[in-house]
Amino acid sequence: MRGAKGAGRHQFEGLIVFGLGLVLTSGSLALLHGLTAPGLALELTVLVPANLAAVLRFVLLRGWVFHPRRQR
Repeated sequence: MRGAKGAGRHQFEGLIVFGLGLVLTSGSLALLHGLTAPGLALELTVLVPANLAAVLRFVLLRGWVFHPRRQR
């Protein structure tokens, strides 16, 4: 992205994508702590897949926020 054209929209969409990743990781920990008192190993077992699923963040940034066809 170059210039100021669409910068506000890109920032807002990026904030939405960031929020989705935050909800995914923090939500998984909140759910885990709501169900049980986990140890470190269980927290890591939950966080690793949650962070792998947060790779969705990069897919959304490329395919939605900064999609090449939207730049024209």
